[in-house]
Amino acid sequence: MVLLKVALTDSAKQFEIVNFFLIVFRGIVVDLLGIIKIGVSLGWKAPQ
Repeated sequence: MVLLKVALTDSAKQFEIVNFFLIVFRGIVVDLLGIIKIGVSLGWKAPQ
């Protein structure tokens, strides 16, 4: 039973870490899209 508890808390921690990275990654992507939109609106064309 103790091992099961440890395994559950470990997976919960891993899930929190993955969730955190997903949030950070999404923030970075949104920032990049915003920068690209600003660049395009200023006449800069994104390289294909």
